[in-house]
Amino acid sequence: MGMYLSTVNKEASDEIMNPTPLPEIGSSVVYCPRPGEVRAGKKRVPALVIGRDVDNGLLDLVVIYDADDFLSKRRIPRRMGEDQGWEPSSDSATAVLEKLETFKSELAEVLFGNHAKPTVSVLDRLDNLATRLAVLENRPRVGRPPNAKPAESGED
Repeated sequence: MGMYLSTVNKEASDEIMNPTPLPEIGSSVVYCPRPGEVRAGKKRVPALVIGRDVDNGLLDLVVIYDADDFLSKRRIPRRMGEDQGWEPSSDSATAVLEKLETFKSELAEVLFGNHAKPTVSVLDRLDNLATRLAVLENRPRVGRPPNAKPAESGED
């Protein structure tokens, strides 16, 4: 049977002889949907692994079609040929982090040009501002409270 399968479907034979380990929960993979399933004609979209069926080689995925468009897909097989399924991501976590650091330095170059890069980040400044506002909101107020009712007189 193995010999016949290797002549008909080499990919399936290779997968049986040397199975690819399933990605861990939380890792990223590439989801290849069936034609017409994805908007804008995309043929490959990122996905996150949220569950695994090791015995059957199936993954539960959160497929990210766009920034505000994602969907949970259950029991997705590994892609073989042109079928729908998942593929391992070509980028390792280290490569993604390196790309992110490169992007950050390029962005800083564009934003600040020849000027010195600020020592305090915008996020740190926003956190500082939020802390200061919280302190101001919690301090006791002096004077008349807003919309106070005038004192009632005892005359009738």
